[in-house]
Amino acid sequence: MQKLRLLSLMTAAGALLSTTQSNAAGYAIRETGNLLGQSFAGSAAIAGDVSTMAANPATMASLTKNQVAAFVSWINPSAKFSQTSATPHTGGNDNGGENAFVPAFYGAWDAHPNFKLGLAITSPFGLKTKYKSTWVGRYDTIKSSMQSFNVNPSAAFKINDEWAIGFGVSAQYVDVELIKAVRTAGADATSRVRGHDLGMGANFGVTYEPMKGTRFGLAYRSVVSHGIDGHLSVKSSTGTTLIGEHAVTDLRTPDSLTFSASHEINPEWSVMGDIQWTGWSNFRTLKIKGANSGTLRQDQVFGWKSTMFYALGVNYKPNKDWVLRVGTAYDQTPTKTATRTAAIPDQNRIWASCGVDYNYGDAWTFKLAYAHLFVKKAAINFSTAANTALGGAATNYQGRFKSSVNMVGLQANWKF
Repeated sequence: MQKLRLLSLMTAAGALLSTTQSNAAGYAIRETGNLLGQSFAGSAAIAGDVSTMAANPATMASLTKNQVAAFVSWINPSAKFSQTSATPHTGGNDNGGENAFVPAFYGAWDAHPNFKLGLAITSPFGLKTKYKSTWVGRYDTIKSSMQSFNVNPSAAFKINDEWAIGFGVSAQYVDVELIKAVRTAGADATSRVRGHDLGMGANFGVTYEPMKGTRFGLAYRSVVSHGIDGHLSVKSSTGTTLIGEHAVTDLRTPDSLTFSASHEINPEWSVMGDIQWTGWSNFRTLKIKGANSGTLRQDQVFGWKSTMFYALGVNYKPNKDWVLRVGTAYDQTPTKTATRTAAIPDQNRIWASCGVDYNYGDAWTFKLAYAHLFVKKAAINFSTAANTALGGAATNYQGRFKSSVNMVGLQANWKF
């Protein structure tokens, strides 16, 4: 849980509204399979788990037989805000965390003993935050919702007993709904934007096994460029349409580079680790295009920075049927206090996770995992300029978010 670390869209109503609380930094959803129980340590190197193709397609070369897996995670975020000051001061505090279920599907087939074909269907960005329509930060956001579907066919080739390579392409669809209040000379108006886009990307990776039981993986996932195409409406408190127009903006999801290692100490114990760089620095400024709202138009600066993710996991296999997992991770935030919004009240976080695998015969494996994310308190200092088009004065609010995330994941694997 990423990601929804979520997708953002600039509206002509005066500010960017974006999706929020996710299980990973920014707007990413790190949750793609049940390595959740070890905080995703070793995600690009581990052998034998079909869901690792999402991190590194080269890991498919280690699979035996054809395999399919279905995965679902339940994400329970909390984002409690406590204000220190605001103009206007009315509305009070709120908790914007919204529960979400995130599914995924994986399949890998033997095209040749050394050549695998795979398909991963995941939701790499998303989730939702929802606040009361009267809360103190309503001019920042009321609701930020986004769904993403990423279809990623891939292939892997085993060069020899040590090396394997893999590559894939992604078709990524995003759908966003964003709602906030707009201050006017009278009662608040409400702006709503709905947009969608289909973008393309690529990923590739390599694995190296210098000795049996010791594996290294390196994987890269590209930027996906989205031209979000949507409609903006601003309605008065009585339902009268003040603005209704076409609105678009560009969004580039971040690229990432992951290095993983996995080592079997003995038949019972194994350790693994992950180091991941994510290129959030391309999320700096969003500019509206094609709007004709005059002074309602406003570009928003985010100025995000690229981040690092570090994970360490330990697995214990007491017998052939059971595997016990524990893990921890440190996940940096790309956000800055000066440009943080309630849509993404993100800060650095520490993961603590555990899980269990059960092998039912030779064909089925069931996996259950839990993780808790300890999120550092996130300060916010948000303001909007005076809205001359609708006669609204400037707004601002300051305070601090106290956030946490609970996640539960369940996965079923079938070999045939």
